[in-house]
Amino acid sequence: MASSIADETSIPSPSSVAETFVQPRSLTPNQLVWRRFVHHRAALAGAIGLLFIISLIVVGSILVPVDRATRPDVSNILAAPTPLWQLPATLVKDQHLFGTDATGRDVFARILYGGQISLAVGVLSIVIALLVGVSVGAVAGYLGGVVDAVLMRFTEAMLAVPSLFLLIVLGKLFGSKLGSIPFFGRSVSGSVLIVIVVIGLTSWMYEARIVRANVLSLREREYVAASEALGASKLRILLRHMLPNTLAPIIVSATLGLASAIGLEAYASFLGLGVQDPPTASWGNMITQALNYLQSNPPKWWLWLFPGMFITITVLCINFVGDGLRDAFDPRRRV
Repeated sequence: MASSIADETSIPSPSSVAETFVQPRSLTPNQLVWRRFVHHRAALAGAIGLLFIISLIVVGSILVPVDRATRPDVSNILAAPTPLWQLPATLVKDQHLFGTDATGRDVFARILYGGQISLAVGVLSIVIALLVGVSVGAVAGYLGGVVDAVLMRFTEAMLAVPSLFLLIVLGKLFGSKLGSIPFFGRSVSGSVLIVIVVIGLTSWMYEARIVRANVLSLREREYVAASEALGASKLRILLRHMLPNTLAPIIVSATLGLASAIGLEAYASFLGLGVQDPPTASWGNMITQALNYLQSNPPKWWLWLFPGMFITITVLCINFVGDGLRDAFDPRRRV
């Protein structure tokens, strides 16, 4: 009797058997990256803030006519911002949410259209830096030898070139000589092209060194040797095997470089040697125009507060996203 009871108690229940054989679903690498990023609170807040700023610029540029940002209005020179309790009245033509500048142009509209320029400069300059840096780093790391030595010495020489000094010199020489260029249905200063090219061509060295280091470690892997044994070309090995496995550090570096590019454009425009206004507004040259009114009585605080706030928040959000991506792509970091 006792033995039968012992046998019955030793028999596992169906639920315990099911729990034994049902294994937890494993996550793919992309799902692990996403989970790490979502659990990074600062990165998530930065992504939400950056998405809000981009949406505000895009939607606001559609709703607010460009004339409010470019056409002077002598009847509303240095008008103070509309109080928050009169916010519905800002839809009226004579109301200004962020006030007006010294020529009567609406500061809120200039924030929207200046944000287009600042973000476009950052994105396009990083695209140029990635194209040059990834190409140089991949070729140097995979071919090695003399090619690697020559390309890396050139990269180190470029690191010694001060990008801000070059931007100031070229902006002074050619900024006023270039004509206007079309940009999303409006004309902007040709100095925008100088800022984009100079920042892009003086920022690719970091990407090149990162890509080279990763390619040097990847070229010793078994699948690269197998591809070479099967007769795959070097270009195919680079494009199909090495660069996809280098995307994580490239994305992180590009994100952090985007914040640096926006800050550098704002700094150069603040000095009056970046994006030229008129006819083009950027967050940097808006602060430049506010310098004459920092000590005015009463102070015209809205001229520098709002563009400075947008620069600061945008750069912080991008840096938070970059930090989150760096942690998310780290395989040693646990969720």
